[in-house]
Amino acid sequence: WIDGRFINRSGNDVTHRFPEIQVDTDAVLVGELVVLDENDMSYFSKIQNRSTDDPIKIRILAREIPATFMVFAMIETPNGEDITSKPFRERRALMVRKVSFDGRGGRLRPVEQIPINGNADVQKLVNACRKLETEGVMLKNLDAPYVARRGRNWVKAKTWQEREFNIVGYENTGVGDGFVIYINNNGREQRVNMGAFQMRER
Repeated sequence: WIDGRFINRSGNDVTHRFPEIQVDTDAVLVGELVVLDENDMSYFSKIQNRSTDDPIKIRILAREIPATFMVFAMIETPNGEDITSKPFRERRALMVRKVSFDGRGGRLRPVEQIPINGNADVQKLVNACRKLETEGVMLKNLDAPYVARRGRNWVKAKTWQEREFNIVGYENTGVGDGFVIYINNNGREQRVNMGAFQMRER
């Protein structure tokens, strides 16, 4: 969220696709647009259905499968201060104070933060995610500054690393050697990003 607009990873303005989400702040926010069910489970295939520029379809989809903006971080305050060099814990505290979030069920919400103390806590969370049949959790170093890429301070703990799925399709992303596969997860098709060409052989 920047300059009153939703800008996706490709740099495209997609604000018009999500009229149901009202973001009343001049802060620069990093997050993800998701479609949640009644249990707050997100469905990637449903947010893909929102990728249309047809005004009539947009109005219908905004009612039938409304999206929610889940905010990860604030990187610029409403008054224009760049806070990327501050540690995550400070940016998180500033974000909660400076941004007016909706309550549960609202369309603008901060991602839940769960403190952990070591590998045992991580494994408990991963096991809980596995029972819920979700992808996993993001682990962040609370003392790290903001960097717009993954690294040792921002990693995923995935449940899928220990499971087998039938691959039902794949396609190139058009970005470097990256590609995506489509898997059958208990009758539900899910899209998985793969990082490099070498992974095609696995």
